[in-house]
Amino acid sequence: MSKNWFVAAALAVVFLVVAACGGGDTPAPAQDDNASAQAGKELFTSLGCVACHIAGGAGGAVGPSLDGLFGTQRELASGETVTADRSYIEESIRSPAAKVTKGFTEGTMLSSFGELSGDQMHQLIDFIESLK
Repeated sequence: MSKNWFVAAALAVVFLVVAACGGGDTPAPAQDDNASAQAGKELFTSLGCVACHIAGGAGGAVGPSLDGLFGTQRELASGETVTADRSYIEESIRSPAAKVTKGFTEGTMLSSFGELSGDQMHQLIDFIESLK
């Protein structure tokens, strides 16, 4: 009888631990998108991106405007059309010559920002996405 009691107690403990942990199905807490976009805006300014790109109606016109960019179709200098999604924007920041927007010349963006951390890139893209 004591063996059955021990097995039942062990199963009860396992059940309680799994229930308390959510069975591993608990999603990670959502990051505050507004805070991330605000951090991206500050990064955009501190990196000097604002000198060449219009964002929020202000900035330079050397490079493509970022206002309303996210989710749109972009025609490239190659004639190809791409969607300005997170992947495209990250590639454009890290490797500016990879896909040049029609009307702009390869090499216009002199710096790549491959040294940005994943968090910094996420923040910049959140900021660009917020420019609707």
